[in-house]
Amino acid sequence: MDRTNVHATGPLGDPNPLDVAIERRKEGPGWAGGLRLVAVLLALAMGHPAFGQDQASPIKIGVLARRGAERCLEKWTPTAAYLTGQIPECSFIIVPLGFEEVCPAVERGEVDFALVNPSMYVEIEARCGANALATLISLHFGVAYTRYGGVIFHRANRADIKCLEDLKGKSFMAVAEASFGGWRMAWRELKEAGIDVHRDFADLRFAATHDAVVYAVRDGLVDAGTVRTDILEEMEAEGKIRLQELASIHKHGGPDVHLPVFHSTRPYPEWPFVKLAHASDKLAEKVTLALLSMPADSPAAKAAGCTGWTVPLNYQPVHECLKELRVEPYEDFGTVTLSTLMRQYRPWLAAIIVFLALAAITTLYVLRLNRGLNRSRLDLSRELSERRRVQAELRAASRYALSLIEASLDPLATINVDDKITDINQAMEAVTGVSRERLIGSDFSSHVTEPEKAREVYLRVLREGPVKDYPLTVRHTSGRVTEVLYNATVYENECGEAQGVLAAARDITERKRTEQAARTAQQQLLEQQRHEKERVQVELNKVRKRLVSQTRLATIGQVSASIAHDLRNPLGVVRNAAYHLKRRLGGKDPRFAEYLGIIDEEVAAADRIISGLMDMTRAREPVKELVNLGRVVEEALGRINRAQQIRCRMSLDPDPFTVSADLGQLQQVFGNMVNNAVEAMGSAGEILVTARRSADCDTIMLEDRGPGISPEIRESVFEPLFTTNAKGTGLGLTICRQIIERHGGTIDLVDGTQHGAAFRIRLPR
Repeated sequence: MDRTNVHATGPLGDPNPLDVAIERRKEGPGWAGGLRLVAVLLALAMGHPAFGQDQASPIKIGVLARRGAERCLEKWTPTAAYLTGQIPECSFIIVPLGFEEVCPAVERGEVDFALVNPSMYVEIEARCGANALATLISLHFGVAYTRYGGVIFHRANRADIKCLEDLKGKSFMAVAEASFGGWRMAWRELKEAGIDVHRDFADLRFAATHDAVVYAVRDGLVDAGTVRTDILEEMEAEGKIRLQELASIHKHGGPDVHLPVFHSTRPYPEWPFVKLAHASDKLAEKVTLALLSMPADSPAAKAAGCTGWTVPLNYQPVHECLKELRVEPYEDFGTVTLSTLMRQYRPWLAAIIVFLALAAITTLYVLRLNRGLNRSRLDLSRELSERRRVQAELRAASRYALSLIEASLDPLATINVDDKITDINQAMEAVTGVSRERLIGSDFSSHVTEPEKAREVYLRVLREGPVKDYPLTVRHTSGRVTEVLYNATVYENECGEAQGVLAAARDITERKRTEQAARTAQQQLLEQQRHEKERVQVELNKVRKRLVSQTRLATIGQVSASIAHDLRNPLGVVRNAAYHLKRRLGGKDPRFAEYLGIIDEEVAAADRIISGLMDMTRAREPVKELVNLGRVVEEALGRINRAQQIRCRMSLDPDPFTVSADLGQLQQVFGNMVNNAVEAMGSAGEILVTARRSADCDTIMLEDRGPGISPEIRESVFEPLFTTNAKGTGLGLTICRQIIERHGGTIDLVDGTQHGAAFRIRLPR
């Protein structure tokens, strides 16, 4: 429900204030309406500092701290700062008050204004003569509301509580006996359901704050509880509870009660901002004007969770609730005793007695005069007084209706049966760019982009009744267009004859912008999810390949011991036999020496394969120490055949570059990698070793000027037994990766700067 709907037709079925104002033009308002009108008009008129009142001491605003003093100050101190900024001659401060502290503080005159729940306002109004200046417009999920209710709730896993009758015999907790949303609203619903809260509950407790009630129900300390609407949602937004753990019951009014939060009671007007009897009337007028002018995007409105303030609502539903419960100031409602009559009407009884005595004396005197003449004069005087009173009220009602129309933020217009505009507010002038004088008397349909569509809906209203949220586009004289939702109803005279249409237009430009932003955000989220899915798939592929590699290593490990035992003994015999044959026959025939040399080389190659397999299967945890990386690289390069023209360049930062590693294992890694680089380059080439240090790891790059590694086999170079060298074993890089990973690091094949193969090693600091 948007703000227009809340003001136009509330959940309790309150009549449209504009309709009421129009009817009051004909019937005449009550004295209370006239006083309220005077207060609003004076507040709007007193905008000049000349009407202000300097305050030597701070102006105190007593606020009911329904969630504790700290939360109260956090929420309402920006409002005090806002009032101080709007009324510079005064300084406003917030005074948090508990439920039992409000009335005493008001009676002692310790605060000048008050922000309390509606039932407390009714009580201090009756006891201390306070009056409401404005009503809070609360904000829930981006929608403005001027009414709120109470919610009766329990843990979501309680299958034995489904309706109010199920609460009999259960323990129940409320906020305080004086809390309206946190007790009295729910009490009324329980009473109407036939539950005596003082007899039917196993235990009834009060917790002083709304948060304490929620925690007690959530933690199972009581079976059920009640707080005002929006408390559960606020606490979830603050990360204090999870709503799915709780459930509400008895949604009063069903879908006809438009509250976006959990609720169990009928709605009532929001909290009023109250002027106390001793506060300055001029100051109250300035405060009223400042509150009614508060922007929805101001820090004060955001901190209070509202969109600002509106003129005081009708608090009669609150009176009816308190009468039903017979609580102060209606604790004796419906009970009439002689002592009560004497105490309550003592001045009137005394006046009546005096009047009767005077009447008796006067009667004796008047009997001597012309009774008929005096009676006629008295009747004439009463008639004239009543006529003057009615005329004054009619004028006040007219001004009040006009002020309500002008106070609306939505463009409003009254249109007669000929589609001619008869009256408008300032918002209508702003949206069309046409002055009031030119708008009145013009065709309403001429100010929209689709006149025929506007005339069609206008005739439908006259023919079928109210229309809600009908889309139209209003045209500004500058060419700018405003998309609106058209809401209209028929207004009639006292005989029930249609006089025309009352139309309101809600600007939905911002709402459409928000919807577009939401769609864009959703598309971005879907795109992020797609990228994340692709990233996860890549990681899964890496894990799958690693698992295959581990499986292959496990298989190799199972047969390596058997291979070592079964092959090394025969290889030793072959090597010894070749040695003795070479000694005896090598000098006689050069061919024998050549063949025996081949046998010896192949036996050595087989032994290296067996040693590599054993190295992979005998995984040993590294014994770390500080190792000079430059020396390890130099030792690996020193084992290169001097006949080969291999150069090495090192760039170490810092130099000397030390890493925490197992010296022997690190020598094995760089020995294998240098040998691979030499075999790839042949008889000549260059090896580049760089090392850089960061906050969390050491990065070492080893690059060569060989032919590089083709893209087709890049993913397989670390696989066991994979090699492109006819004399290689396919175990060197596999062993290197095992050693680096046992050090907690990584080794990867990357793109280098020398167009050859480049390997990057990262070791943790």
